[in-house]
Amino acid sequence: KSLFRANICSAADWILEVNQIECLLDSHDILITGEGKIDIQTWDGKLISKLLALANKKNKPVILVCGTLEDIVSIPTNVSIHVRLPLASVLI
Repeated sequence: KSLFRANICSAADWILEVNQIECLLDSHDILITGEGKIDIQTWDGKLISKLLALANKKNKPVILVCGTLEDIVSIPTNVSIHVRLPLASVLI
């Protein structure tokens, strides 16, 4: 049971739904997003991982900009590194 009959749900899924991200992806050609730090936790249900999964489902290319890139081996195989900049890493 929860207080005030609230539903427990994934915050990432809720944010995607409230902002109608799926509809926005349908009407755009590319997703550009960012994260301060990309590491092994990034791919474990965080908003970025859900965005990438949705873009992949819709066959939309993604540019992911980050301040810090760690654990390169943990990056899913459908995300590849194309450019590394001194202050940010760009993943497509």
